[in-house]
Amino acid sequence: MMVVLSLVFGTALNIAAQGKLHFDVPAKKEAKSKTPAKKKEEKKPESKKEAPAPKKESKPAPAKKPVPAKPKPAPKAASRARRDRSGRDSYGREYVDLGLPGGVLWATCNVGASSPWEYGLYFAWGETVDDAKGESHTFDWAHYKWCNGKYDNQTKYCTSPSYGRVDGKTVLDPADDAATANWGAGWRMPTSEEQDDLRNSSYCTWTWTTRNGVSGYEVKSKSNGNSLFLPAAGYRYDTSLYGEGSYGGYWSCSLYTFYSNYACSLYFISSDIDWNYYGRSYGQSVRAVRVPSE
Repeated sequence: MMVVLSLVFGTALNIAAQGKLHFDVPAKKEAKSKTPAKKKEEKKPESKKEAPAPKKESKPAPAKKPVPAKPKPAPKAASRARRDRSGRDSYGREYVDLGLPGGVLWATCNVGASSPWEYGLYFAWGETVDDAKGESHTFDWAHYKWCNGKYDNQTKYCTSPSYGRVDGKTVLDPADDAATANWGAGWRMPTSEEQDDLRNSSYCTWTWTTRNGVSGYEVKSKSNGNSLFLPAAGYRYDTSLYGEGSYGGYWSCSLYTFYSNYACSLYFISSDIDWNYYGRSYGQSVRAVRVPSE
């Protein structure tokens, strides 16, 4: 046995010496990294924002508009005590002194009414004629006196060429003032500033109430206790009456100068009292004022 092993081992040495025997050593495998290779980040497509759905336009109505807000006036300095100048004109129309800074006296009922709770007449701004119920008058641009059938073609009281022929007039002439035309000299429609005094909580308290079954506001002076009643007479558009018993709109004699197809107005509902601006062709109430003769 030893002889055989010696012969085999010797033969192997001879072959190795001649380079004929190869011992293959397996290649060392590279160690895998414990941290996986960072994948290339895929850029997510930007999502498009959906455009908001267009607002549904409603039928024209004297709703509040969200364009340039008129600043609320600061309370004026209190004037010294003065005598109560309430009274009646030569036709028996009553007026009341609320002690307001502007000094005007307010009628106790609407133009066209004979008592404080009656609605009276409805007028388009700058027009002076209507019937007692407003049923024979159409309140729209096609029938409005001071335009040629279109809101942007005003022929009087215009401050911008975008709305018609510019004349620079911003306050109604006496001939176009519903109070003056219907009640005579001495009476006129209030300015927007005079309406601001009336609704200013520093001067008057406003209480939603009913008078003879008619809803509206009692407006009471804080300086002398005098009061008046403004019925919620609604407004007219086309040939219909809207907001009767819940809404009050009272024209001033002041044009809304930002948009000449609008005019300034006193506005109220049971939960809000403010100023607003409306299309001049709407039919609204008129509460007249007069300047006292000293």
